[in-house]
Amino acid sequence: MSRSVKQLSIALACVLIMFIGGTVSSGAAATTGSITGTVTGGNGAAVTIKIFASHGGKGQGKGASAAAGKHPHRPTAIATASTDTSGNFTVSNLPDGQYIVVAFLKGTGLGHAKADLTGASVSVNISLQAHKLRKNT
Repeated sequence: MSRSVKQLSIALACVLIMFIGGTVSSGAAATTGSITGTVTGGNGAAVTIKIFASHGGKGQGKGASAAAGKHPHRPTAIATASTDTSGNFTVSNLPDGQYIVVAFLKGTGLGHAKADLTGASVSVNISLQAHKLRKNT
């Protein structure tokens, strides 16, 4: 088994253990919902959407760090999507919690919003802002 496949298997096992442990200990099924939104500034192009779990600025937590592999402090997207030509998107089947929604269009801009999902659906609006990538020197 290659090293990357082994690391992926370990990360998936950790996520399953956390999920099963959280569901069993709470005694109730986890509530899931959707984050919907509109991104402006994409001019009809498909904008990439990435959803990150937010942990109140206290870091990623043990499960997310294990899933990050070689870079435990680098956040890992838990869901991705793309906007339609009108800039709308929906990401479904997310458990209740706090999220950071990042919108990115190469060569155009970057934007983000916080989403506090505590029910069926929450909506966010994101405006792309021009950005410049830094070169590592």
